[in-house]
Amino acid sequence: MTDLESPMEIENFIRSNGDIPQSNYFVAEKSWKPSLQLRGSNSYIWTYFSRKPCLLIFTEKELILHNYWGKSNDKNRHIPLREIKNFDIEILTPFNEYCLSFEHEKKFYFYIKSKENILDKISDNEEFSLKNFNSLIEKNFFGLLNS
Repeated sequence: MTDLESPMEIENFIRSNGDIPQSNYFVAEKSWKPSLQLRGSNSYIWTYFSRKPCLLIFTEKELILHNYWGKSNDKNRHIPLREIKNFDIEILTPFNEYCLSFEHEKKFYFYIKSKENILDKISDNEEFSLKNFNSLIEKNFFGLLNS
């Protein structure tokens, strides 16, 4: 599915770029705004064409977006945190997921599964992406949630 499958591979990738992995990364699905997700939410074909995996790495100074599906010269996008506008996290209850959105030259939307349904809440198994996402919420995404 992706070229970075496990947390160990992702952490090695982060180190190779000169950063230190400290629960500051997660894999999410990049897609369109939430209202468009309602149209084909239960369709595999819709999901396949509308959602693409992306690694988000937050440092104290920048957000690095690693495109799994991009061309090799367009795989990594570095966005200084000070240039990110309208950073927001919304819980999409019908889909049991979070929508992280922000603006930088255009609007970005990323989706990550939440543990909002009852079966997920009683499970001890928490995926590394959700665990790191929650850790970043506690850190206010390095000040982005305060702006």
